[in-house]
Amino acid sequence: MDKMKGNGFVVGISVVSVAIVGAFVYLVLGAWNAAGQAEGSVLSKRSTIDGLGSRNDIPGDRWCKSAEEYETAAKTEYSSCLKFYREADKRLERWFEKLDTQPEGLPSQGDLKTELATGINGLKTMLQGASIEVGYPKAAATGFGAASGGSEEQGGFVLEDPTADSKTDMKTMMKHFWIQKHIAETARAAKVVRLEKITFPPPKIESGGAGTTPEQARLEAIGLPHNLGIYFQFRVELLSKNEDVPVFLARLFEYDPKTSYCLRIRDWTITQTKEALAALPDRKSVDVPETDKDTWTPPPTPVQTIRLSVTGDVLDFEIKDTEWKGDAGSDGVAAVPAPGQ
Repeated sequence: MDKMKGNGFVVGISVVSVAIVGAFVYLVLGAWNAAGQAEGSVLSKRSTIDGLGSRNDIPGDRWCKSAEEYETAAKTEYSSCLKFYREADKRLERWFEKLDTQPEGLPSQGDLKTELATGINGLKTMLQGASIEVGYPKAAATGFGAASGGSEEQGGFVLEDPTADSKTDMKTMMKHFWIQKHIAETARAAKVVRLEKITFPPPKIESGGAGTTPEQARLEAIGLPHNLGIYFQFRVELLSKNEDVPVFLARLFEYDPKTSYCLRIRDWTITQTKEALAALPDRKSVDVPETDKDTWTPPPTPVQTIRLSVTGDVLDFEIKDTEWKGDAGSDGVAAVPAPGQ
């Protein structure tokens, strides 16, 4: 006991040391381990974040900026496309200058009938003045009344009557005239031999499935993509010299918003004519005197004409839905290129 009293200081020091060690283990070492675990978690998350930051498909500030720039550029281009289509359609939507359109935007049927007849006659006069025949050739008259020269077969231009009971409205008739005028001017520029016939074939509309209205079936048959409008067909038959065919086709489908229309070619065929085949010279040998062999040349070959038939579409733009819609992916989200792409 006395020995314990004598070593009280040592015992006190031991107790204090044990307390300090216990406090260190409980307070410091525990905090140290917690700090180590926190550091490990932070480093792990930082590694994950660094990995995500190097990818281009993770939304972030750069991605959002790129998406906004893309949407702005897309909207600008979309507006530019709509403007192009509207401008391309202005010439097709015109009326005759002399027509007095009523408040609803339509002329009277009688006035339109008069102007259409005058316009068609003007086209015939223009071509005939350029030595271009219009319509099919007149059939040779025989028998009684032959002196009258026979009657002209069907052909030439289409003259529609807006006052008759017709399924074609006045706007469509006006568009048909502008296309005929374009064809006639192209034929004159290409110096064709004869403009035989122009027609506007009706569209082939098949009945849709259950619940499909006639208007929906019509739009499915002749509608342009993205609600841009519709198209209608035209067909022209003519006689031309071989070398003038490329000129006619090139000028017919060349687009100029000030002088032409948006047309696309659907089909075209070239065939020989009976007249051209009959005009071919017979092959025969010719005896040329010795004195004329150096100067003799064969007679010129008759100009060959062919029959050209062209079917095309007239793009009639009537933009109804102008709301901007981005192209959506499978998840419904607009597809936007990642930054740097």
